[in-house]
Amino acid sequence: MKQIILLISFLTVTFFMQAQEKMTIQLNGSTIEFNISQDEIYVEFAENQKSTVRRISKDGFEEISSKSAILKMSELTGTFNKRKQSFRGKTSQNFQRIEPVLIYNDGTKQISKGELNIKLKANALVEDLLKGRTFTVQPNEFEKNLYLVKLNLETSELFELVNQLQKDNRVEFAEPNFIRMMKPHTNDPFFSSQWAINNQGYLGGTIDADMDVDDAWNYTTGSGIKVAVIDEGVDLSHTDLTANLLTGYDATGNGSNGAPNEENDDAHGTACAGIIAAVANNTNGTAGVAYNAKIIPVRIAYSVSSTSTAWITNDNWIANGINWAWQNGADVLSNSYGGGSYSSTIESAINNAVNNGRNGKGSVVLFSSGNDSGGNGNPVSFPATVASAISVGASSMCDTRKNLSSCDGEFWGSNFGNSLDIVAPGVQIYTTDISGSNGYRNGDYMPSFNGTSSACPNAAGVVALILSADQSLTQQEAREILERNTDKVNGYNYSNNLNQPNGTWNNEMGYGRVNAFAAVQAAQQFNQAELEDIDILCYNDSNTIQLNNNQNNPVTWQVSSNVVILSSDNSSVTVSASSSNSTGNGWVKATLSNGITLQEDFNVGTPSSNNLRVITTGNGIYVFSRTWQELYAFGGDDIEWSFSTSVMTRNSGPNSILIYPTSSTGSITVGIRARNECGYSQWKYKHFTIYQTTEDGGIDIMH
Repeated sequence: MKQIILLISFLTVTFFMQAQEKMTIQLNGSTIEFNISQDEIYVEFAENQKSTVRRISKDGFEEISSKSAILKMSELTGTFNKRKQSFRGKTSQNFQRIEPVLIYNDGTKQISKGELNIKLKANALVEDLLKGRTFTVQPNEFEKNLYLVKLNLETSELFELVNQLQKDNRVEFAEPNFIRMMKPHTNDPFFSSQWAINNQGYLGGTIDADMDVDDAWNYTTGSGIKVAVIDEGVDLSHTDLTANLLTGYDATGNGSNGAPNEENDDAHGTACAGIIAAVANNTNGTAGVAYNAKIIPVRIAYSVSSTSTAWITNDNWIANGINWAWQNGADVLSNSYGGGSYSSTIESAINNAVNNGRNGKGSVVLFSSGNDSGGNGNPVSFPATVASAISVGASSMCDTRKNLSSCDGEFWGSNFGNSLDIVAPGVQIYTTDISGSNGYRNGDYMPSFNGTSSACPNAAGVVALILSADQSLTQQEAREILERNTDKVNGYNYSNNLNQPNGTWNNEMGYGRVNAFAAVQAAQQFNQAELEDIDILCYNDSNTIQLNNNQNNPVTWQVSSNVVILSSDNSSVTVSASSSNSTGNGWVKATLSNGITLQEDFNVGTPSSNNLRVITTGNGIYVFSRTWQELYAFGGDDIEWSFSTSVMTRNSGPNSILIYPTSSTGSITVGIRARNECGYSQWKYKHFTIYQTTEDGGIDIMH
């Protein structure tokens, strides 16, 4: 039985050695750097060699599979190649592979074992790409043109090959299929303990520092929505889950149909599933946030012993789990894990779900932001940094970002920064555990599941409520509703951020703490409000813009700096250009009390002369017999021309003109101005010298 309660996403690793050995690779246009572990090596061996390998490794043996492990051997010194040579000399065993243990800057251990994920462009072939090399290739069953390629190359050789392949125009991306030693980011009798749903001061917390889930249940409880829990498996026989479980998938190849390895107490996915959709009103245990939604259990990782705190997974398993989930009907994908370097293979799968799930409306993908064990919080971890995914941090029951000094007393911090989108309750969460004596503790429930691991399924449950309220919503609309209808927790400064389009934002709290009630109300009315279109707004003229506001919600009106509000109410706003000099793009924004925000964009005032310019087909105006000079004016709208000297003209289009100067020498000034419904812009001029052919027939060019 595992005794680990705080599940973390990172190991904070500091290296004091002066000559730390490093290894780099170019991925996605960036240089990714790894430290090479000084006292660990990765070894592959025959299954009958395991006991021998255990004896060799006196300092530590971390099993990866029945035929591989990380050995801790502090007596080996020097570079990796020297330590590898020394290790071989300690035994007569013929090991199939010995590789360095790479440590990413967030502490995640990664191992390259001669496997590549390669995505090719149309009509390209792996055989042509790797001609002359010995390899095996396996097409990906979920994503077209993606292949898993196995080569007998050491890590340094594989990195060099990857760098070469990325320069090949037949390749969309190529990268190692890293093994990742990741840390998971970690009703009714117990309903009163579920403070995330309704906080009445739980464990000394702040009243109403919750997600207002019980209020949202007056509208919807998640019916019709499927949530994939992409994790280390879900207990398929738990009495508080079985009624809401659908057919699952095991991307690790162990054929569990989404169940965990109970012997190793792989209880993390069961805890996440219970947060989302534990069955309600069954006089048993807890109630899920979306207790009538269905859970799709997807296993992408496992631990190798009940004492292990790390997951074994790789990029291919993670991507396959995500791709299988959306292709098999998942509306929402909840991912409570992270850490390690960037992977195009994983990001591509996330983007596939977001762009193609739900028959083209898009599945909503959420990732936990990550935990800093023993620290106050690191930057958000990959894959939560992927722009199309929603990054979820953790809040405490006292309405703060989970940090070292928050009232819960747990010694960890929720990761935050530029990639953070929202926060949700993430400490002391009461939820399901693997049934019986396995899991985190004896019994069927876990009273203190924590980490951003618990925050992510809390938010995923709210997304299920949003989609249940209106299943026609696209993933982008559902995300906007979730992010615009948060509670702006006191004590944090929120401001507009160009990279965060859905309202004011704070780098510790994102858009704020999730509010299920406000979000569900907004979802129900999302497609009911509409703002009238206008094309242009002039000075001294007023335009009244109508708002279709069926529920007569109170409205806050905002306008751009070049627009002024003359009058407004809950159904319309009357506006004008703010001054006679107002030009450019303008907008009117209506924010309804239910969280819906509508914006109308239009042009303001006369055209701006800043947008006008004149170019010619040459370096001046040339005079040739029967030759015309073509001038182009760029500025839009209707163009009017003027010339300082006599010319013959011939129109050739709305923004261009052909001219023929009647004088053979001298200069000419060309003027242009643009006109729209509000009037003319100021004139803009360009001066040219009139050139004449020289006696030898050449062109006399003057600069």
